[in-house]
Amino acid sequence: MSGHGVIGVLNADGSYRGRYVHSCDPGTAEADLWAILTRTCRGDLAELLRVLTEDHYGWSYLRPSQPDVSRVTPPAAFPRDAPHDSVEFVAYELSPEGSFGDGRFAGVPGFGVAYTTVEDQSHPERWETGRIGERTDTSCDHGWLFTSTEARSAELVLVRLGRTAVELGRVAVRELGSSGRDFWEGLAFGRLSSP
Repeated sequence: MSGHGVIGVLNADGSYRGRYVHSCDPGTAEADLWAILTRTCRGDLAELLRVLTEDHYGWSYLRPSQPDVSRVTPPAAFPRDAPHDSVEFVAYELSPEGSFGDGRFAGVPGFGVAYTTVEDQSHPERWETGRIGERTDTSCDHGWLFTSTEARSAELVLVRLGRTAVELGRVAVRELGSSGRDFWEGLAFGRLSSP
């Protein structure tokens, strides 16, 4: 079962603002964010946050290997044996016959599948907001919040959401690639504290 998350910015006063991500779990979200930051955005954290929170208003899931299928003719039948990040599979998934082909989703190369504004799937004014230590009004399980748009000085803060927003730990963005799945799952599920 996949959890729901928020990706955004944590301000110095503890307030945060981000966008909803439907499938987002500790242990995989950090690796996805690192891959998007280093491969797709070439280290530009401001670009990562712009695409994830300003250009698009919500996400079905992050997928750093999301291919560009804008000029691909989708296969006529479901490509049962194709890898999920293959051009063939993604082209079908986003086609009218696929599970994301009804106009409410958009493939964003190098990022994943974003929501569109079709049928009010997302909206530019729909933000996940709150403050660390205060009651939340969200269906999300966790938040991945950056303390700045400057990768050299920013930290990624993992927050447990629910009744109250609680900071679980933080890691310098420049060290994000060396923090593994066990570390993030340990933070999320109370087995570790941040260094």
